Amino acid sequence: MNRYLVAFILALIVVAVIAVGVVLLLRSGSQTPIPKGETPVVVFPSDSQLPASPQNSASQVAARAAFQREVDADNPDNIKLGTTIVSGGYALQAWGGDITGGEAVLKYDMGLGRWILVVSSGGTWGAAGLASYGVPEDTAAALVAGMGR
Repeated sequence: MNRYLVAFILALIVVAVIAVGVVLLLRSGSQTPIPKGETPVVVFPSDSQLPASPQNSASQVAARAAFQREVDADNPDNIKLGTTIVSGGYALQAWGGDITGGEAVLKYDMGLGRWILVVSSGGTWGAAGLASYGVPEDTAAALVAGMGR
């Protein structure tokens, strides 16, 4: 009889662990409120809805601000921001520091309602490199072209 009790208790533990895992997984996809002091981000979902002058778009300002927050958290190289290009829910942000420089890829997360950093590295990105991080090929080409390459 003890074997059945031990098996039952182990089964309950496994079910509890699975339930906690499911709850945490579902929670990570839920919408997170915008932190106090931050303004909501307006994003243009497609290139056809971008204003005539994308350099002044709200999306570019918001993408720059998102990357700046990441840089401000740890900025030993005195990083300054360069050109920001936005296309199809993605942004390419040029940056340079006292020693290094490069570009960062950001993606607008509709669930969170804000821009998130995908990757930042030294050097410049080509369309194939951007595509390797999930940027659609046409969007990657538009981002690279926007940087003048």
